[in-house]
Amino acid sequence: MVLAHSLETPQEQTGCCASANIRMRKERTILHIDMDCFFAAIEQRDNPNLRNRPVIVCGDPQRRSVVSTASYEARRFGVTSGNSVFLARLRCPDAVFVEGNPDKYLFASTRMVKILKDYTPQVELFSVDEAFLDITGSTRLFGSSENVAWSIKRRIREELDLGCSIGIAPNKLLAKIASGLHKPDGLTVVLPGEEQSFLDNLPVEKLWGVGEKTQRVLAKLGVRTVFDLRLVPREVLVQYFGVVGDCLYLMARGIDQSPVIPYYQPQEPKSMGHEFTFARDVANVDCALATLLSLSDKVARRLRQDGWLAASVTLKLRFADFKTITRSSTLRTPTNWDRAIFAQAKSLLLSAWDRRRPLRLIGVTAGRLIRSTDLQLELFDLERAERYRRVVEAVDRIRDRFGERAIGYAASLGRYPAMRGGTRFGPRRPIKRA
Repeated sequence: MVLAHSLETPQEQTGCCASANIRMRKERTILHIDMDCFFAAIEQRDNPNLRNRPVIVCGDPQRRSVVSTASYEARRFGVTSGNSVFLARLRCPDAVFVEGNPDKYLFASTRMVKILKDYTPQVELFSVDEAFLDITGSTRLFGSSENVAWSIKRRIREELDLGCSIGIAPNKLLAKIASGLHKPDGLTVVLPGEEQSFLDNLPVEKLWGVGEKTQRVLAKLGVRTVFDLRLVPREVLVQYFGVVGDCLYLMARGIDQSPVIPYYQPQEPKSMGHEFTFARDVANVDCALATLLSLSDKVARRLRQDGWLAASVTLKLRFADFKTITRSSTLRTPTNWDRAIFAQAKSLLLSAWDRRRPLRLIGVTAGRLIRSTDLQLELFDLERAERYRRVVEAVDRIRDRFGERAIGYAASLGRYPAMRGGTRFGPRRPIKRA
């Protein structure tokens, strides 16, 4: 049984809510709170002239940037998060483009969390506008899970003047899917024992993490819905998707044992990365490599600061046509040295390089992190590695004292030709002066 948002109040739904509450108490009760068009809604709230108008929150609208959030008025024209501002203008010419204000959004997010903490300390921040709540032990105090959800929605509306959608389910996977089914201002409940009937008729892209690439492969297997996915043997999914195949197998059955990790418990990162969007498309490999060197340096610096080693490197490339690819490779030895990370990323870039396809964005991410108390000493031989370790430590000390830009690789100084009078094919030759 799935309960969707209606115009009835919690008191008018007594019979249905009581039944749901009795069954929910037998298992975990997880809420997923998803703020509706969070950034755009805040801008519309603070500027009455923007209400009921298509609003698009992005970076600097006068420069190359992407859409962070689009209001529902803009989404009707096909504008979604991640679109380029150029494409958003084509799809919605009458939209109002607003440069994002992270401080304002963070303040609203903090107030949202303060409301949620009144119902349970088990609050996990999934992003600035999303949170999971484990209210298994809170229903005796606040009543049914639906009453808790209605109360949260009312307080967010009254105290923040914003709307949210909520999903209620026995686990985080189902709660997140449920919260997105009846937006905006939705409330959807998945009862224990009815997980499969809830999932089976959903398109497979509703599952957590199933993107366009995965959809294309699944389509070749004849998979369109979650029910179709459930019919595919586990070994076939593993054959096509590796470890992700196991995740697909479990998700198709609504299985998710992951706990809600409270906000006050530090969470260890799974990866660290940096990316850069060029002011103009770049088709010069030297420019791309110089940028990659700078990004690798930043990633390695963060790894050392937080005491991590990376066992894998992932390269991200977005081309001028907005097609994005990623390439990953495992390091022979876990490391937090920029030279080793750059060498791996460089190999990935050169193998994917095509001068006929200019780059719009490049990024590098260090993954499969493990704890470390020292730098790795296996780049070349121990003597050379020790010398390099001393150089890295000296650079870190200089940056700690004088800032991140105090010292860096000479090769990366001219890495942004499109911002410094260069062309899409690389930097212009220096002007000779008498």
